Amino acid sequence: PQAVCGPAASERIEGAYDRWVGLLDRRRALGGEAFGRRADSLVARVVDVDAMAARILRDDWRRTDQHRRREFRAALTRSL
Repeated sequence: PQAVCGPAASERIEGAYDRWVGLLDRRRALGGEAFGRRADSLVARVVDVDAMAARILRDDWRRTDQHRRREFRAALTRSL
């Protein structure tokens, strides 16, 4: 796994986050647990902080995207 620091890592994490949100939206639309497990697995391979991101996003899907982004960034900053 690559170190989580610097602008490149920040872009990588942002991209992974955007993909994760898209997968959550598809999972919700399809309502399929099998798809949800695939989404969880994909994110686990894409980003080093997957457990933290997954926990934040799984806890409450009803939050607005802006609020989720703010919460994600704050949690990421605390973890570095």
